[in-house]
Amino acid sequence: QPTINAQRFGLKATKRGKKIERNSRKANKQQKRDGDPVSEIELLGSKATPVSIDPSIKRVYRVIDQKSFLVWGLSSDWMVPSTPSSSSSASAPCTRSAVRLPLTRCPQPSPPGGAARDNASEGYGEMTAGSIQHLINHLVCMHMHLPDHLARNGHSQGAKAATFWNLTPESTFLDIGSGYGKVVFHFALAGAAAWARGVEYVPSRAAVANEVLAEVKQWSLECSDPLTAQRLERVELLCGDATKDPLISTSHIYIYDKVFSDETIERIAVILNCSPVRVFVSYQRPDTWRRLGLSEKYIVSESFPMRTTGNQNFRCHIFVNVC
Repeated sequence: QPTINAQRFGLKATKRGKKIERNSRKANKQQKRDGDPVSEIELLGSKATPVSIDPSIKRVYRVIDQKSFLVWGLSSDWMVPSTPSSSSSASAPCTRSAVRLPLTRCPQPSPPGGAARDNASEGYGEMTAGSIQHLINHLVCMHMHLPDHLARNGHSQGAKAATFWNLTPESTFLDIGSGYGKVVFHFALAGAAAWARGVEYVPSRAAVANEVLAEVKQWSLECSDPLTAQRLERVELLCGDATKDPLISTSHIYIYDKVFSDETIERIAVILNCSPVRVFVSYQRPDTWRRLGLSEKYIVSESFPMRTTGNQNFRCHIFVNVC
């Protein structure tokens, strides 16, 4: 009898989940017809959390999907220059995690012939719009999710309140390994930061991201959408190696590092240890970061699952700087 009851309960829970998703799809279609902001059901763990996504953000996601459909491969730009010149390669051995490209708006093409293979962390993955919106909502209210001692005392030096770690319109945002720029566009168009920057080392992805930026800017002007046009001015999409900078002055960082090599994470950890970053989001386990050198000044505030466009759930960890 207990087994039968458990099976019935599981069946009822499944039916309830499906009913929630059906109702959500119906509501989404109705809101699209009415021109209202779209509310999605994002299934996080065992909870169904409704989130509202602005139509301009949904439009950008669609444009990126259309333009990146044929160039989504993981090794489209594998052959890239690993050293500045053949003469310097003997004295400076190539490292695994970096692609030797300057930080420029326009992607730099690989030189014809003779380009060496760089063992970079080139994998790619992306989260759903609902998951990213859920993350933004969480970061905006960081003071509600802090450990008790931080929530009571605020910054360790006593000069900042618990809201020190909140994402605000005055915050600055960086996406390391930004791909086609979805997360960067999302943070900027949601009005969540003063500016949003992405750094991507694969040239074809950076090229698509900048192409989308130009197209969406033109669309916002043609449609007389001053708010979207203003927020798009906050977007900066660069092609290069984020691990080359000695420090990062951004307040909030997002890293989809599930596919990063240990050496890449180790180099980012060195930069974070020297940087005044307030919050960074990672998909690597905290013990992995510790093993690869991350300072104890970063502690995990909270962890929760995020859903990919491939219907996989990965747990993200929010680290806060307590020094």
